Amino acid sequence: LRERTLASWVAANVLAETRIATPFPAPGTRDGRVRLGNRDWRWQLEVRATDDADMRRLEVQVFAGDSQMPSSSLVGFGSRQPLPWSRQCASRQDSP
Repeated sequence: LRERTLASWVAANVLAETRIATPFPAPGTRDGRVRLGNRDWRWQLEVRATDDADMRRLEVQVFAGDSQMPSSSLVGFGSRQPLPWSRQCASRQDSP
C-alpha cells in the first residue's frame, strides 16, 4: 500500500508539472527519476495529440527503482489555454 501511494504521488507530480510547463508539451515520450519517501522512482510520460490541437493526453507510469512493472499509472489531459473557470477563480482572488 505504501509503495502504491508514493508512486501515485510521483505520478500526480509529473502530471501537474507537465500541465504547467511552458512551452506546451509536444507529443512524445519522456522519462526521469525522482526520490520520494526515501525511495528512488523512475517515471515515464507519454504525451499524445488529441483531436483538439489545444489539448494533449498525458499518461504517466511510475516504477519502483529498476522494476519493469509499474507501481502506479495516471492519465490526464493538458490544455494550451487556461480553462475558463481557472480565470474566474484567479480574478476572484484578485478582488477585495
